Amino acid sequence: MEKSLTDRAGKAERRLHHSFRLKITLSFIILLLVFMFAIAIEMYCYTRQAMVEKTRTYMRSAAEACSVNIDSSIREIEDVTLSIIGNATIQAALDSSARDDLTYYEQYQLTQSIQDYLSSYALLRLEVQSLCIQSTSGEVYSYSKNRQPFQEMLEAHEEELYQLDGKVKWFISNPEGTMLSCARAINSLSDLSTIGIVTVNIAESYIRSFYSEMTLPAAGEVYIIDGDNTIISSYNGENLGSTIDEAFWEVLDGGGDTYTELDNGDTVYASDWMTNRWRLVMTIPASYYMSGVARIGVIIFLSAIIMAVIAAALVSMMAKHLTRPINELACAMTDFGNGDFNVRSTVNSSDEIGILSDTFNRMVEDMNNLCDRVYEQQILRQDAELKTLQMQINPHFLYNTLDTINWMSRAKGVDDVGEMAYALGCLLRHSLSRGDFTTLEHELNALEYYLKIQNYRYSDKLTAVIDIDPSFYNIDIPKLLIQPIVENAIVHGIEEKLDSGTVRIWAEMDGTRDVLIRVEDDGVGMSPETLQRILRNTQDTGYRGRPHIGVANVDKRIRMYYGEGYGLEIQSELGKGTRVTLRIKAPREPPDAEPM
Repeated sequence: MEKSLTDRAGKAERRLHHSFRLKITLSFIILLLVFMFAIAIEMYCYTRQAMVEKTRTYMRSAAEACSVNIDSSIREIEDVTLSIIGNATIQAALDSSARDDLTYYEQYQLTQSIQDYLSSYALLRLEVQSLCIQSTSGEVYSYSKNRQPFQEMLEAHEEELYQLDGKVKWFISNPEGTMLSCARAINSLSDLSTIGIVTVNIAESYIRSFYSEMTLPAAGEVYIIDGDNTIISSYNGENLGSTIDEAFWEVLDGGGDTYTELDNGDTVYASDWMTNRWRLVMTIPASYYMSGVARIGVIIFLSAIIMAVIAAALVSMMAKHLTRPINELACAMTDFGNGDFNVRSTVNSSDEIGILSDTFNRMVEDMNNLCDRVYEQQILRQDAELKTLQMQINPHFLYNTLDTINWMSRAKGVDDVGEMAYALGCLLRHSLSRGDFTTLEHELNALEYYLKIQNYRYSDKLTAVIDIDPSFYNIDIPKLLIQPIVENAIVHGIEEKLDSGTVRIWAEMDGTRDVLIRVEDDGVGMSPETLQRILRNTQDTGYRGRPHIGVANVDKRIRMYYGEGYGLEIQSELGKGTRVTLRIKAPREPPDAEPM
């Protein structure tokens, strides 16, 4: 016996282990995983955004500083051209009318003076590679550190420089793009006529030196472009003189300081226009900051997984501790279910499980007491049933007796008594017939016998009208469904009325294909309080203390057979009458319907 109880307890524990404890553990683990991975994803997204913004801010600041420095240097070089233009010696040398009055030696000294002047600028400013002054008459004054020719490139822009009327123009001055020129027309200070062109040449590498020290990401690039999107300078010294890639055109069209992300994820920064209509363009590949973001993402998700494993172990231990009292209570319930009425739960706690344990112990105690009482009552009931069987009258004896009364009454000329006995016998036969269901036609036949008996009692005070279409006759309904409602209408409606009354019975089909059988009387009706008590299926006493118990019985039977949504609907108004509607499902195939 002890081994059997131990086995049952073990089975209960295993079932609990695979049900409640498992549910608690999985629920907590799932919640923790969702929570942790949500935090991990949020941290990853935040870190990614922060790194991207930090990288962009740094590169933007560096690019802006670089752009400002380049622009400042450009202004200084342009100022050199202005200094040259304003020099009196150069103005005199370029004035052909004044030059014609000089001797050959004086012209030589003038030329030497101009070259010394140009060389001083070239030597003082390291970025200047060469300087050149060309008069409209063809004289050329120049100084070069590297002796590279640039006359051909100047000739290509000569006409445009004269048209600019003294404004600066920057251009690439050699085919390789390694030399940049700043040139402008020289106007006479006396009559503002154009008397020549001044050109200052600098190496592209000088412009590149402003941003070559920048920490540029791999595959990133820096360009200096002019207003025609031509590359003036580049980080790696390539593509000089060519047009920048079309992917940047849309970014550059807007002008001004812009920061845009391309379709491939790369970021492009374009500075505002410099003094000479140059712009600095910087590209930052997405892989530059995404590589760091990916490493951080791996660390975050690995940390989340480790935390999840630790949390799962803690949750499992906690679930085991929490379910131990439930396990003990389940084992006691299992033993009780297997017939051990002496079992008791040993859980002693003040929480909900402790309350359940105390309740279970009281239930077991009450069950033991109840079993004792039921056993005693069963003995008494058997004795009572024995006596009842001994006193039971055979229904056929009642039928035969009523039939004898009918024929004896007719033989003695008392036909009314015979009719009543016959109607009572048919009504009794209908009520005692086998089966719970009958057709509506048979139910109405029994109702007519009942009304015939009541007509003898109430005479002219009661008028009953049955107005049901024959198409409803084959519908199966529970037996004795209409008669109790009609009886209530007569007893509690018509009987209490001073004058005569009418009870009308009819049937109809509603939109949901349910059958509605209505019983309506023009009796005294009911007060709202009485109606509410009846609708709540509570017993209410009417005329002479007679209860409406048949109404509640009919409603319960309908709900039992057809379910919720079916039953009685009562409408009544005090002093005007009552209408009771029986809602049943149709058609119904009864399992045991029999003809009366």
